[in-house]
Parts: sequence; structure tokens; C-alpha cells
Amino acid sequence: MSDPDDDWLLYRPIPPVKVDPAVDPEDFYNAFRETFLSRARNAESQATLRDFGNLLNSFVLESGGHWRYRQIDATAHDLRAGLFELRHLQYFFTYWGEEDPESWDTEDEQKQHRELWRLSRRTARALKKLGDELEEVVGNWQFKPRRS
Repeated sequence: MSDPDDDWLLYRPIPPVKVDPAVDPEDFYNAFRETFLSRARNAESQATLRDFGNLLNSFVLESGGHWRYRQIDATAHDLRAGLFELRHLQYFFTYWGEEDPESWDTEDEQKQHRELWRLSRRTARALKKLGDELEEVVGNWQFKPRRS
């Protein structure tokens, strides 16, 4: 019997993420991914990294310069950047969807962990599907200079 989590047709979307009220939406424009920031295990380190990431993001935005391609190319460029972010998350969730050989304290903990692995695998598959759709359109985008 096959695992129902392996069947793409049975996939049900995950409800929208509820953002922790302690997280400022401006932090989503930080230079660092949350998957990176989560490795800093204390609040002071995370705050320092967030501040630096915000500063770095501001520097990059200020030094952007003139876009020499068509406006549609700017959109395709940003969608490709989003595609790379999706692929990063796809691999992140794939990693967490693999079983770890460590022993567990309790049978219940093992069961809960397996549920998290399955959720992570489903998430990776959904991100792959989205990434594949984006890649079809913007993966080999041909940038053209603006007309004079």
C-alpha cells in the first residue's frame, strides 16, 4: 500500500501562515532568510543579525542604479529571484522531510516526528510544483535592452 503523502493528487493546501505578532513585517525585507536566522538560538543574536540584514538590504536598494532593460524584464528578473527562493525552500523542506536515525524518547514523540516529516515532504512537493511553473515561464528569460 502506498503512502498517501506520496500521491500528488491528494495534496491539500496548507492554510495561510499566521505571522507571530512579535515579528515586524518589515523584517521580511531583510537580507537574510528566516531559515538562516533560525540558527541563531538566542533573541539578542537574532536581533543583531536582523538589524545588520536590514542595513545591508538598505545599502543594496540604494545602490541599485539604473535598470537598462525593459520593464517586463524587471518583472521577470524579480520572479526569477523568487524562483531561486522557492527552490531554496523546496530543498530546505526536503531535508526536513527525511528521517533522522536518532532514537526517540517516546513512541508518541516518534509518531509526532513522522507527522512533521510527512508535512515537510508535502510542502517540498508543493513548492516544487510552483517552482516548476515559474521556471517554465522565466527560467530562460531573454533580457532585451530598452528601446532608445
